[in-house]
Amino acid sequence: MFKMNQLGVLVLAAAGLGGAQAATVNAVTGWNLLGYSDTADVNVADAFGNASNVLTVWKWDATNAKWAFYSPSPSLADGGQAYALSKGYSFLTTIKPGEGFWVNAKQAFSATLPAPAAPVNAEALSGITTTMTSFQNQFANGLPTSTAGLDALIDTTFMQGGANKTMFLQAMLQPGNGPTPGTTFNNITLVNPTDAGAVANDATHQWFTFAVSNQNGPDAAWLAIKNAAGAWLVAGDQRAFHFYVSAQAAKYVATGGSASYNNQINVGVEQLPSDVAQVVLTGPGVMPPSGLLIYSAGVGQIFPQPCNANTSTNCIDPAAASTGSQYTIHTYTASSGTTAVHTYTNRLPLGPVASGLLAGLAYPSISSVTGTWAAGSTVSVTWTAAANTWGDWIDIGAWNQNTRLFTNVGVDISGSMGTTTNFTVPSYSGTFTNRHVWLSVRDANGNRLALDYPL
Repeated sequence: MFKMNQLGVLVLAAAGLGGAQAATVNAVTGWNLLGYSDTADVNVADAFGNASNVLTVWKWDATNAKWAFYSPSPSLADGGQAYALSKGYSFLTTIKPGEGFWVNAKQAFSATLPAPAAPVNAEALSGITTTMTSFQNQFANGLPTSTAGLDALIDTTFMQGGANKTMFLQAMLQPGNGPTPGTTFNNITLVNPTDAGAVANDATHQWFTFAVSNQNGPDAAWLAIKNAAGAWLVAGDQRAFHFYVSAQAAKYVATGGSASYNNQINVGVEQLPSDVAQVVLTGPGVMPPSGLLIYSAGVGQIFPQPCNANTSTNCIDPAAASTGSQYTIHTYTASSGTTAVHTYTNRLPLGPVASGLLAGLAYPSISSVTGTWAAGSTVSVTWTAAANTWGDWIDIGAWNQNTRLFTNVGVDISGSMGTTTNFTVPSYSGTFTNRHVWLSVRDANGNRLALDYPL
């Protein structure tokens, strides 16, 4: 280990010899050039996340030939990811053994590399596991017939994608809204909060993530709150609306039956507050890096296209994403101007599928689509999920050239293996030139597989 102080004098800090071991570096006020030679990766946020000590951390990203940036500043709730992307930098998350890096320090401090993992709150983990097991048991043999059993497991402050406790409990009684009967919760993991303004972990509050059998689990961490009796009750993601992001493999069926395949990053928002005027996305592969508009009050939901040879802006490059990639949205109201009202962060539970495997995946199929597509009429889609896949979402759309004629015609088909899904076409003006059905499923590995079926 070594460091160079602001006068350019090399100073020995500590030596990392042999196998992975903690070593201490002593930074001085101002710029410090540090090196790292142990065998374990350094998590930058863990090692340099104290905003009282650190202004910024920089490392040269040789792979992409540009600087990588991190900052624990409270004004940069995402660690500086959005700022880095807006300036054309990489976002710095990890320092590998043998790499040098710069730290701009507010004051002298010591840091342990690699930073030891935060101690696990064993009592919280045990209590949350007990609560989540009781939750899944309510669905062991079918849908519950009342909310009584679930009510005692849910905190009064519960908020999940804009739905409060009462709304959430009622939704759990309806097919497709809650866990599929027999579902189990697993991989319960304690985490730190990532959203701006989120309550901190303490003796009675703990954020956690979990997986759902045959699915990936929620898009974001949930909060658990310890009540006066010592029970850890679930309080949802505490978000005012739903933000989702996932990698998906898509099959496009052209007229005549030929098919093409690509990876996509599926992202969107639902149940937005009425005063939200814009939603902007940042993250790996987002073009432009300064932020991509994914919702506008005048347009509605804007689904990003994958970047390719023909589309290089207002798109997302799936090749830049991997498991754990972090995406952040910022919402703005007409009155808030350039100040974000909400800042929410999700991580991809699974990265994109290798391109060579796309054509061999178990995509769903559509056997018939009937209806006139006139306003107020019924469109019926008969579809089937392949073996070991389960329904996720289905919607219909109609366009006049590149203008969508109607929106928000979708159905949650979670857990279904196939059926005939009926849609009522809303009122719209204009004449459609093309129509399609969008159908997605989840496979046993949690991958999202979509069928783009034009008519």
